[in-house]
Amino acid sequence: MARRTVVAGKVHSVNPGKRQVRIQAAGGDVPDNAFLGRLRLRLTDGRELRPLVAALRRPKECVVVEFTPGTPRDSVAGMRGAEVLWEADEDAIVLLGRLEADALLGMRLVGPGATGLGEVVGVLQTPVHAVLEVAGADGHRLLLPMVREVVERIDWESGVILVGDIAPFAVDDAD
Repeated sequence: MARRTVVAGKVHSVNPGKRQVRIQAAGGDVPDNAFLGRLRLRLTDGRELRPLVAALRRPKECVVVEFTPGTPRDSVAGMRGAEVLWEADEDAIVLLGRLEADALLGMRLVGPGATGLGEVVGVLQTPVHAVLEVAGADGHRLLLPMVREVVERIDWESGVILVGDIAPFAVDDAD
């Protein structure tokens, strides 16, 4: 089964004294296994860390991860704002995508070179993947499959979906 890296959440706050981080999940129902074992973090400066997780709990709307005593407190202090990366299989990504569909409404679609393509005004569910309905600034509607060949990254915090070359995949209302 194919696996790929997705952003499972972002470190919201840190407690170096307890070697803990509070993570805001990216959306949907991210399973616990995304946060267990060695947590893969992409720091704000682009470096990656893989500290070993000792414990996990889910109070309210976040995930609290505690690292093993071998994790330096200075390292924990530098984790604020880091992205939590998850090596997920395709089935898990599809399930996560279905759970997050409503969260995509209102997000801006941005193409290569920071070109604004429009805003997500609808999400259609198909048996295979979601399809984004995008309203362009010119008034045209566009249908775009939510597949890895199109979507490069979803930035939940800024409400942006970054896409690559959409020409082979897009269906325009003029078609």
